[in-house]
Amino acid sequence: MALTRTEMRQWEAAGAVLEEVCEIASNWVAHQTLFGAVVEWIAGAVPGPRVNRIAARGGVTLGAR
Repeated sequence: MALTRTEMRQWEAAGAVLEEVCEIASNWVAHQTLFGAVVEWIAGAVPGPRVNRIAARGGVTLGAR
């Protein structure tokens, strides 16, 4: 769902899906490549504190901006 929302440029909705996944399965997301890719795509489009929190919760290291 988050990937689809990202492809549709629905950044807030994609972020909401990722936050929900982090709440449900925080240990699982740290091992998922697609989760990290979606977080990076969102961060590239709309960087900010929310996406930084999502990245931190999922163990995603965002590149220098």
